[in-house]
Amino acid sequence: MVHDIKGAGAHGVIGALKDALTLDRRQERHGQDVSDAHHPALTSSFPKAVRVQRRVVGGCFYCCLMGNYFQTVVDLDATHADARTLADTGLDWLVREGIVRAELTDCVLGAPSGHPPGPSWAKAVGQEDWEPSDGLRIETGRTVFNCGQGEPRFAVCPHCAGRADFCTDRLEEIEGAWEPFGEAIEAWSDTGSAAVACPHCRRSGDLTAWTWSDGYFAFGYLGFEFWDWPDFSPGFLEGLSRALGGHRMVLMGGKL
Repeated sequence: MVHDIKGAGAHGVIGALKDALTLDRRQERHGQDVSDAHHPALTSSFPKAVRVQRRVVGGCFYCCLMGNYFQTVVDLDATHADARTLADTGLDWLVREGIVRAELTDCVLGAPSGHPPGPSWAKAVGQEDWEPSDGLRIETGRTVFNCGQGEPRFAVCPHCAGRADFCTDRLEEIEGAWEPFGEAIEAWSDTGSAAVACPHCRRSGDLTAWTWSDGYFAFGYLGFEFWDWPDFSPGFLEGLSRALGGHRMVLMGGKL
C-alpha cells in the first residue's frame, strides 16, 4: 500500500518509488511515456518531496534486483544560483584528471545518459576491487538526496544531540514520530527552507543541520552520482572539494 509521506514516513516514500519504478520498466518495454503523470502514486495528490526523491534515485529500485552500487557526492555549500556553474567546474576537473570522459553515453541508471569512466578512473578509488561498469550522472537543482534502499531509523538534533527515533528496537514504527520530519522535507523541497523542533530540547533546528542514521538524507543543489564504482578514497573527495572552492562534501551510497 502507498501512503502519504506525512502519515507513514519513509515507508510511504519507498513504497511509492518502488511501485513507480516497476511501472516504468513495464512502460519502457512497450515504448510508452514514463512521466510522473502516469504513476498513480506520484500524481499531484502526493507531495513534491516524494516526486523529488524519485527523481534523485530514479532507477534505484530497478537496479535493486540487479545488485548495483551507487555513490553520490553531495556539495552541501552549492546554492540554486551557482549549482550549474559548479557542476561544470566539477566535471571539468574530473575530465582533466581522467576520472570520467567528457562525452555522454548510455552508462547510468535512471537517466538517458551520463559520463563514462575515464582512463584514470582508479585515481578516485581506494582499492581497485573492480573496473567501473557504469558512469557519472550530475544532479543539479534543489534535491532531497537519499540512500535509496531502506529508510532512516532516527535523526539527531543539531542542538542537544538527542535522537528522534522513528522506530523501536524491534523496528516497529513509532506513531507520530516521523510526521514533523516528513512535513519539513516537503517544505524544504518547496521553498529551500525548513526546521524541525527537537522532541527532547524543544529547540527548532534547521532541517539541513540534522544528521541521520546511516547518513540517509542530504539536502542540496548539486550531487555527483556514480554507478557501480569501487569505494572512493578520501583523497578523491578532498580533490573534488578543492576543485569546487573548498566546499563541504558528503558521500552517500549503498548497494541496491
